[in-house]
Amino acid sequence: MKEYRARKKKWNQSETHCLQGACRIIKMFIMKLHRMNEFKDYWTFYLNTIVQLMDLNPDVASSGIGCLQDIAQAELFLNCCAKNMKYWNELIECYRAIIHSLANKELKKRKDETQLVSIFDSLIESIKDLLNPNLPSRKLFTLQQIESVLSTLEHLVSDKQFDPFSESLEMLDVRLTRLKNVLSIYEQLPPLSTAIAISVIAKITGYFSYLQKCCVGYSYHTNQVAQAKKADVKTPGNIVDTAPVTAKPDDLTKSMPKPSAKVFFFFFFFLISKNKNEMQ
Repeated sequence: MKEYRARKKKWNQSETHCLQGACRIIKMFIMKLHRMNEFKDYWTFYLNTIVQLMDLNPDVASSGIGCLQDIAQAELFLNCCAKNMKYWNELIECYRAIIHSLANKELKKRKDETQLVSIFDSLIESIKDLLNPNLPSRKLFTLQQIESVLSTLEHLVSDKQFDPFSESLEMLDVRLTRLKNVLSIYEQLPPLSTAIAISVIAKITGYFSYLQKCCVGYSYHTNQVAQAKKADVKTPGNIVDTAPVTAKPDDLTKSMPKPSAKVFFFFFFFLISKNKNEMQ
């Protein structure tokens, strides 16, 4: 077993070095490489390899996402994409494929959680940089691409019909962490064009019901714990109250506050006021 782990570690290191080496070559020589037909095939192979790492080798997947991020912010790569959007479009599609791949994975197995959380964090940080208005990569985004990336991000919290009363506390924590990280991307989106501001707000408001369900789940677990403690308390006469715990999901659901429309309108005007002219 120790020998296997040692070999696996060496293999992971080799894969990481290959990815990072190719990343450096692309950043340094993209202006010459992009004219070669052989490079076009290699570029496609490189992106596909990073996507496949999500399933084949999660240990190295975060390094692959980091390489994409480095390439996306490289000055020569951005200059090349400004003349030929082929490479930029394929890079964005690679990000969307990674999101889809990660969205299909469950975090129910504790041993897999660390790996997947690491990949998820790397992906979120990379996308935040891509969409950061203060970084040059944002200038290459079309409005359609921004909408496309945001729509794909919804798959990371796509199970909006989950039953909050059957979810464990561990899974509720995972759901809220994912939601928090996804919403952090929306935080830095402005300035936005009015053409997609309404669409962005609609996506954000769609997450409120998801958050509400998570809160209902937490309330349900809190109620269960309180009832269990109450049942353990001995009643007068040394008789233990063993009455079954009675949960009232409907009451919990009704008691949750509804999101205020003021929040939505405030965010809408915040986006618009950032820039009256159409910007990306």
